[in-house]
Amino acid sequence: MKTLKKHSRVNIDHDHHGSCIRLPEDIMFHHILTRLPVKSLVGFRCVSKSWCSFLTSNNPSFIDLHLSRSQSCLATTTNLLMSGYDKQLQRECLLLTDLEGGGRATRLLMAADTIENERLLLSENINGLVCWHNTRCAYICNPSTRELVKLPIIPQTTRRIDSYNFGFDPSSKEFKVLNFRISWTGNGATCESFHIFTLGSDSWRRIHPALPFVFSDNLPWGLFSLINAVCLNGALHWIHEDMATILVFDLKDEKFRVIPLSSDVLLHASQNILLQVDGNLVVVCIRHGLNYYENMEMEMEIEILTLEDYQNEIWIKESIINPFRWDRDNFDDYVIPAVGKILLKRKTLFKNVSSGEVHLEDFCYDIKHKSLTSIRIPELSEGWLSPVHGFTNHIESIFSLSSQQTKALSKSGN
Repeated sequence: MKTLKKHSRVNIDHDHHGSCIRLPEDIMFHHILTRLPVKSLVGFRCVSKSWCSFLTSNNPSFIDLHLSRSQSCLATTTNLLMSGYDKQLQRECLLLTDLEGGGRATRLLMAADTIENERLLLSENINGLVCWHNTRCAYICNPSTRELVKLPIIPQTTRRIDSYNFGFDPSSKEFKVLNFRISWTGNGATCESFHIFTLGSDSWRRIHPALPFVFSDNLPWGLFSLINAVCLNGALHWIHEDMATILVFDLKDEKFRVIPLSSDVLLHASQNILLQVDGNLVVVCIRHGLNYYENMEMEMEIEILTLEDYQNEIWIKESIINPFRWDRDNFDDYVIPAVGKILLKRKTLFKNVSSGEVHLEDFCYDIKHKSLTSIRIPELSEGWLSPVHGFTNHIESIFSLSSQQTKALSKSGN
């Protein structure tokens, strides 16, 4: 393949007369390259300087078209991102697995400064990017390009917890992270401060939004639930069980509001989890019970509330009873959204004695077909002796984090 010509055409072959067959750049870049996986596009950066410049420039039309085609393939793919601590490497790792493809999970990224007791959580996948974070630090990652950017540290105070919440503002087409700084004293817990980080900047910006309610003085759990927001319609969403509401933060206006929920549903649940599934807010309410006549195994009932009409705040409800049973010590109250599906995660890793490989056995609920099935997550290396503790969807994107970081440094004069 020859290099990109100044007259906006690409030489790709010769016909039987020896003359060049040329394709316009628009066809080459927007109709051919946007259909290819990111791994191929990253390799194509070596074709020429102009190709490298184009494929790392975050060209909006190219990125949006490639992302749109990636998202359209989600219904037929079963790829998931997983976060877990590898005891052999002594690093937190981000992995990619195929629920149906078999084989080992692929290690994509490692966080250099994590320890086993401070595991990193995964945000939902937003346009191909994820926020990988705990209460001490946060990274923005593009798993497809295997790029990772650590966010600046906000100056610390004593006895505090940082909550990092990742979102996308469609009005400005900017990725943003909202930081809650939760602190507590003898008088109880409080939101000490709020900060916004915009990807492409080099620092946090403090904001002063008014919360729509006051938290209980001696009950910090309500604050701790404000972790890992769900982003939808340019806003971050959290479920607040104490107030039976969905707390909403608009990324454009930088103001809070609430969406009411039925307190009857929340009060009888062991855990309530907020998700975004197929463009709708979904609340998964899990009720646990013990079957004393069958070896103390757990029974579980799930109610699923779907916000069918976001503008008019209309919810619909359905209930399912889990046909499977498991030890009460083996179930982890953790649910992740896939395309039209909800994955319920177990705590235990299962080891193949002969091969030394370990795997996960979980359960998947298909919202559309209203069916619950047992699934097996492919093999991990033997070093994974502690459970994988984070899952999210995988969406391919060619968005370059290194390009954004370069812009931020140039803005700051470094």
